[in-house]
Order: sequence, then structure tokens, then C-alpha cells
Amino acid sequence: MTVLSFSCVVLILAVATVPEVKCFSPGGAVYTRWGHKRCPRTARMVYSGFAGGSYYGHQGGAVEPLCLPRNPQWGRHDSRMSSFRGYIYGAEYELPTNIILSNLHDNDVPCAVCETRKGKSAIIIPARTTCFNGWRKEYSGYLMTGRYLHPAASTYSCVDQHPQAIFGGRQNNNGYLFYLVEGRCGSLKCPPPPIGTDGSLHVSSVLKDETQTYY
Repeated sequence: MTVLSFSCVVLILAVATVPEVKCFSPGGAVYTRWGHKRCPRTARMVYSGFAGGSYYGHQGGAVEPLCLPRNPQWGRHDSRMSSFRGYIYGAEYELPTNIILSNLHDNDVPCAVCETRKGKSAIIIPARTTCFNGWRKEYSGYLMTGRYLHPAASTYSCVDQHPQAIFGGRQNNNGYLFYLVEGRCGSLKCPPPPIGTDGSLHVSSVLKDETQTYY
């Protein structure tokens, strides 16, 4: 079986209920740049923050990660602990020493919410490093998700190809975890391996995806 790795283009909070607010802007498309503190020059930064989500070992909880702002505001809250709640934790890179980006292992993950200056819509395309005709690249990165053995469900995220870390956040606290994605050929129709690799062996390229905006 040939194995391909995929690429992509494009803290526990206080014991309190977490409010949310829906905001609207007459500007362009909005997307999250995972693994980076700032937006590309083609976009305006709405806010910068910390990636967070459900704990990797919990069977319940949310699938999607969130980009939590650095300056949270609290609604009505209760200081008592309770099991009748959902929890949100910080996020970490899980990148052991035998793979790329291992210098970021156990570091906390930053994020930025960005609004395109011209684009009307934004999409994330897995397994690509360039855009299709009529689209402009916002950023490229690596496709990441939770580990297949963990009970918590997760989603695929495009983490920046030059990922950053939160200062002082290198501790093995776990939480929501970002692992690189590896493609498995079979029902997934894999393309030919890169030149210089044996088709029967593991291919060491990492699946990339890109975030694109439409003009």
C-alpha cells in the first residue's frame, strides 16, 4: 500500500460560560489563518488569538476548533465546576521528532481571523500548492487534524506553511491537538509518486492545501 502525506494551501478558559457575538462587515470574505499571528498582505486582520477546542480524549464535545480572541469578554457566569457543560481547551501542535516541523512539538497554536480586501469568497483546497484559474492564493500550509486513534472527533484545518507558536506556550498540556495528515491509497485514488521515489514505499511529501479567494 502506498502512503502519501497531505499538504494544504491557504489554555482552559476560566470557569465561566463563554459568550459569542455575530458580527457583520460589508467587506470581503472571512477565513481563519491557523498557526499564524497575522494575516497576509492581501487581507485585513479582524483579530489575532489562540486556537482552542475540545479535549482530544473526550468522547463528546465540538469538532471544529475556534480562534479565541486575546481579550475575552464574559457574560453571566458561575464560578462552580459542573459536568453539565461543554469544555474548551487550548490547542497544541503534535509533531514528534521524526517528522517535519518537530521544533513546534507541544507548542500552543496561534491564529488570526482575516478579511480579504478584494475577494468575495474564500475556499480551502486540500492537496494543492497553487490556485485554480480565477482564484488568488491567500496562504499555503499543511493539512492537519486529530489523531485517528483518539476518541474525540476533529476536522481538517489548513495550518500555515511557516507555523508560529505562542510565546511561553511549550508545555505538554494537550487539549485540542493538531497532527499532520497522511493519505492512504485504496479507495482514495492517489496520483503517481514524485520523481525519485519508489511507488511501493512511503512518500515523504506532506499534503498541502491552500486558502483561495475569488476575484
